[in-house]
Amino acid sequence: MKTGKRTTAGIFPGSTAGIFPGSVKKKIGNEIWGGNRKKTRKSGKRKLSSWNLFVMKVKKANPSKSFKEVLKMAATMKKKGQMKV
Repeated sequence: MKTGKRTTAGIFPGSTAGIFPGSVKKKIGNEIWGGNRKKTRKSGKRKLSSWNLFVMKVKKANPSKSFKEVLKMAATMKKKGQMKV
């Protein structure tokens, strides 16, 4: 009977456990695990989508309704073609 650390190397396809030591995995990891992803913008905020603006407009028009009801209303209005921001 074997004693010691069990690894998943070879069990799962694409698994690198036990194949690379930690430092090599970090260096190679950028290419393998998507290290070259697009970075988010650091300055400024993202522009709100037309759907978000429309839901905010419907909520302003119906302040007494719950957010759940407002979303349902906005969805039906969008399906009917009444979505104008």
